[in-house]
Amino acid sequence: MNVQPKYRMYRRSNGAYYWEENQTQKQGSLKTKDKRIAAHLLDAMNEAQREPALNLAVGRVYLAAHDPALLAGRHG
Repeated sequence: MNVQPKYRMYRRSNGAYYWEENQTQKQGSLKTKDKRIAAHLLDAMNEAQREPALNLAVGRVYLAAHDPALLAGRHG
């Protein structure tokens, strides 16, 4: 099954990378000039569209690694 990604990446003349939604042509900045980071962010955006439940689980893992108290509600 070959499914087209929801978002594509492009680079503007200022060197910054942007995303564009394929269906609506809505655009936004990936806030980086590093192609590797931009590609990683775009992959995450597309993956979030394909597997929303997995995206939530991965987000929780990142939060737990950063600050376990965030997930336990004891931050602050």
